[in-house]
Amino acid sequence: MNKFSYKFISLILTLCLATACVNKFIPNNKFKELNIASLKTETTLLNAITNQYGKHKLKISSQQMNQARAKAALLDGSIDIFIGDLVESPGIGSEIIAKDPLVIVTNLENKINNLNRIDLQKIFAREVNNWKPWTGKDQPLLLVDQDLTNPDYTALYSKLFGGKLIPAPVRVVTGAEEVRLAVSKFNNAISYLSFRDLDETIKAINIDNLPASKTNIDEGYYPLFREVRLYYNPSKIKVAKKKRSLKKFMSYIYNRGQDLVISNNYMPLTAAERELIKIDSDPIYIGIAVPLEVPYLELAKSVVDAAKLAIEDINEEDGINSRPVELIVCNDKASAATAIECANKFVASEVMGVIGHMTSQASIEASKIYVEHGIVQISPASTHPWFTERPGARGYVYRTIARDDKQAELMVALLDQLGLEAPIKVSVFNNGTIYGSTLATLIENVIIKQGKHKLLEIKALEQAAGQYHKEIEALESQVLIFIGEYGDAAQIVKELALNAKQDIKFIGADGVFSPGFIKEAGLRSEDTYVTGSSLGVDSSLTDEFVNRFENTYKVTASAFAMNSYDATNILLEAIEASIVNKTLVKDQMHKTKHLGITGKISFNALGDPNEERMCIYKVISGKFVKQ
Repeated sequence: MNKFSYKFISLILTLCLATACVNKFIPNNKFKELNIASLKTETTLLNAITNQYGKHKLKISSQQMNQARAKAALLDGSIDIFIGDLVESPGIGSEIIAKDPLVIVTNLENKINNLNRIDLQKIFAREVNNWKPWTGKDQPLLLVDQDLTNPDYTALYSKLFGGKLIPAPVRVVTGAEEVRLAVSKFNNAISYLSFRDLDETIKAINIDNLPASKTNIDEGYYPLFREVRLYYNPSKIKVAKKKRSLKKFMSYIYNRGQDLVISNNYMPLTAAERELIKIDSDPIYIGIAVPLEVPYLELAKSVVDAAKLAIEDINEEDGINSRPVELIVCNDKASAATAIECANKFVASEVMGVIGHMTSQASIEASKIYVEHGIVQISPASTHPWFTERPGARGYVYRTIARDDKQAELMVALLDQLGLEAPIKVSVFNNGTIYGSTLATLIENVIIKQGKHKLLEIKALEQAAGQYHKEIEALESQVLIFIGEYGDAAQIVKELALNAKQDIKFIGADGVFSPGFIKEAGLRSEDTYVTGSSLGVDSSLTDEFVNRFENTYKVTASAFAMNSYDATNILLEAIEASIVNKTLVKDQMHKTKHLGITGKISFNALGDPNEERMCIYKVISGKFVKQ
């Protein structure tokens, strides 16, 4: 069978069983209309679903279809779903969604109250035509059979004879009403029909001493039943882009449908079947943790929004193994303690992977929880070397962005390209975070190791304009390197101009690489340098994403958003591969060879990208231009 939501669909449409109708399901304007047709036999059940689901805007237009017409309609796409019984055909998938119990019935005067399977095989194979083997009295046995096209006929003989050649019928009637009339009229008659069609004019006998009672049927013990199946054409559903609509409807039926199955005298799926369906159809949860706080808010929101786009893409393509993907967002406040709270929340939610965190401190602390529970983490923004270098974290932590030690080397190398005479006097300001202080120290180490330039000072600044003015006023360097967020960087370059120190070259770290820096700094951002994530060589992919992001969210996509989109897709690919290959997600992450909007991405043994992921940009005419 095609992997398209079969198990999920099954239960879901368990309720929508073969209803003699075409129903049009429009939960809201994000979902496309679904046309569902069924046999006449399941009309009552569909009506029950309609009545309960009506508040969700399920529209029904009555239309009954026989098997031949339904098959053709599925193949040409004029209906999306058929509920009932069809001969399996290429291109049409199916899955059991409920069971219609079949009862063996006799005349009320008949003294027989129980038959076993062997007895039934003899009777329906026409090996006996007398009740004497069971009653001891010579009395003709009248077998009242159903029409060959009746689904009950196919179901009964399949159950008794395992799909072997079905014997020709003796006396044929059409439908439950004729069965009841014939059996109630002739006291030597025996036949069969759906439990739902049983009334007081005839009686149901036990099968292998098991009564055809509602309790036995509801508990799934009764052995004789017809499978009610859901049929659909995966290719037509995909082309019509109706998978989301189908899953929305199925989700409703899966959650409430079994009660309607029972109340309409169908057999519900067993607990084991339900659990299997639940496993196969439940959403796959992905966690994403970012600091939704100033000064990170705008960048963090872009990271979340980009991940949402990646998940929207995969859900449009039927999710992962026909399971929808859902994103759980947690605000880690750029705090180690809160990051741990987010990690524990994700563990409790049984996420299969985590996007984030943004700040290195949060990533490092939270990763300890993820490693303990075998959860893969991929960060689009954490640059601290220690994030991936810890031996205990290997195999579980990854990033799509370059490390700080590589960034430090890149920034110091830029000094030689500024046209200033060596030794260049350099000041390094940072925002006082672990990210800021670590990168500042790494820059200091590179400068000292090279011995070409002079580091005048390293200062951690409070996030206050007053201190910016004070420190800029006293600045004596030729180059100012700032490690922090773009809002602070914009204020600093303004202070350089206000203090007539615009000749000091400004170099911002990757936290400054945002359109927000140019927007807030205005003309003061011109000719500044910023390190940032290198964008992909395939500009068409990048441009497409940027346009889509802006059209969706009305803001320009940041490099962090692009990294988040790629990181999310990498994680989703690894999860899908792990499900298909029955392996761990971390084992699939090592095999990553992803061409994303930021370029090619693969990982080394640490979980760092093999490719160069960062470069220098210069602001020219209000745009970041790669150097």
